[in-house]
Amino acid sequence: MLIRVHNLTHYFERPGITVFVPVSSVYERFLDDAYKYGYNTSDPTTMKNMLLYHIGDGMTSASEMEKFESTRTLHPDHRRVFFNNFNYGDTKVFTVNGAWVIGSDILASNGVVHVIDRFLIPIQSNKTVAEYLERPDLPRYAFQSIKNASIIDPALKMATNSTSSSFTVFAPNDSFITVMPSYGQDILFNDTNLLKTVFWAHVIQNGLLYIPRIGEIPNTAAMAGILKFDRIGTEIYVTSNKVRARIIQSNIPVKNGVIHVIDDLLFYVYRNMKQKMDVLENVNFVKANLYNVENEIRERFINASKNMTFFLPTDDALAKLPEDRQSQLDTNITKLSKFFRDHLVVYTQRDLDTFQDGETFTTADGELLTMRKVHNNVYVEGGGVRAKLTIPNLGCTNGVIHLVNSVLFQRDFTIWEAILGNSQLSQMRDIVNRNADLLRTLHSTSNGPMTAFLISDAAVSHLNHDAQMYLKTNTALLLQAIRGSIANGVILSSTQISDEQDVPTLSGRTITLYNTNQGLYVIGSKIRANVVIEDIWCSNGILHIVDNIVHLPTRNIIDEMSVHPTLSVVSGLMGAFPKLQSELKDVSTHYTMFVPSDDAFTYMPTHRAKILSETQGLLQSVCTITSQ
Repeated sequence: MLIRVHNLTHYFERPGITVFVPVSSVYERFLDDAYKYGYNTSDPTTMKNMLLYHIGDGMTSASEMEKFESTRTLHPDHRRVFFNNFNYGDTKVFTVNGAWVIGSDILASNGVVHVIDRFLIPIQSNKTVAEYLERPDLPRYAFQSIKNASIIDPALKMATNSTSSSFTVFAPNDSFITVMPSYGQDILFNDTNLLKTVFWAHVIQNGLLYIPRIGEIPNTAAMAGILKFDRIGTEIYVTSNKVRARIIQSNIPVKNGVIHVIDDLLFYVYRNMKQKMDVLENVNFVKANLYNVENEIRERFINASKNMTFFLPTDDALAKLPEDRQSQLDTNITKLSKFFRDHLVVYTQRDLDTFQDGETFTTADGELLTMRKVHNNVYVEGGGVRAKLTIPNLGCTNGVIHLVNSVLFQRDFTIWEAILGNSQLSQMRDIVNRNADLLRTLHSTSNGPMTAFLISDAAVSHLNHDAQMYLKTNTALLLQAIRGSIANGVILSSTQISDEQDVPTLSGRTITLYNTNQGLYVIGSKIRANVVIEDIWCSNGILHIVDNIVHLPTRNIIDEMSVHPTLSVVSGLMGAFPKLQSELKDVSTHYTMFVPSDDAFTYMPTHRAKILSETQGLLQSVCTITSQ
């Protein structure tokens, strides 16, 4: 469509070209990104240049992407696109300017087509790294701090202004650098060697590293130190010398390299533990209560002569505790001080990579911690609670902080008490409270351990009105479904669930548990529920919060398709057929529907997709809908 609108068909008919085609579902994101990057999509010349940047001059197969660093495009200034490849499980992922190639080597009569997961913007700048840091093309960014620091190494500054070498630069935006307190600036800018090392830590010389949406990004040597990468959801972080920064804008191609914008200065450790906690997110409970603990504990977090390891529970970890237990920590200085000591090792500083499976440490309170390595993750155990190190290696001048997702030594409450005291489970609390037998079961510590998968209030609120009314008027069915979500006689934490595992439940039905790279989920009676909060450790078992009710259908076909990301094409097309959509929402009729996934449409020529969307009745035939 864009090609025809802007009269560019003849460019795409040229012989011997490579076309990088974004999937149609990312068009809205393209408009948002174009606005963010300062492109005027209503300007024909701008749109022409952006689209021509998606045509490579010459044929480049996926195997050739592995051999060559870049290729020239038909952009009027012959701007280039750049190739990387990464591992994603057992699969090799190819990228173009960081865009994932989701369909490769589709042969056409005049060239080759690769399907990518986003538009290739921003377009390669005609500026060098040095020029771009001085005058960035994109709005909202300024890099004067790192530009000024570059005077510490005139030779490197000159090299980044030349096209004889390529560079990858992680550039802190000025708005983050300027908040560095004076005690950090005084040390850094009065130590020439330190300043040079910090500058080098942000630069990869003779290498182009684009950041992919998915896939494993390998550890990479910078001019000083090693850069390590990790992901949390859609966010990507880079770490150097125990300083971690979020990549707030990736993949800005320039004439002699690529620039990634980050939100902190790498390599340079200048905060003690208290100062580090002050700037961390999602640790407000610990941050606020550090002022309320015994003086001896507070002094340890400030004292620069110490060398400690602190396993810091996040606010989400505290939220797993019943509200009365949280209140006790807030109001009882003895319990609060013990909480801090239970997570603090005062005699050693240990990074993530140095932990050995089964290794033990003694806390400041004399308790024993044991390290565990499971599924390529590192956990710490204390008092029967296993907590995952979710964000490790936050360097401080007096040690290292590891953020963890559970509170150690805190499981002196039953599953029922966990439900009762969790603000996200009020719907489950009200239902269980009306059934004395189920309440006694969840509150008992003598019937053997249990593992429960219970739906959150947020997930219930997202059910359509009919489903919510159905649940309210069919309490017996709902209680039976809840019983079918509770495995009796076994504790199954996130680390104890295998790849695929069948377990019996209190209702006699079986549920199947899955542990994948994308997370945990459970299926019961063909209904899937994803685990959204894992591992609430209790005295009589473990509780997981999920996003659906197993065994009991709560969505019609249209709603079910809308929550599956791999069915977005058909789900979107349904809006064009209100009669068909209305029929499939009708729960009085039962259907069997075979739905093509998004991948099935990826390779479909545009003219066929147009016929499909415009021909009445054809979509219904393609989806093979039969009533029962």
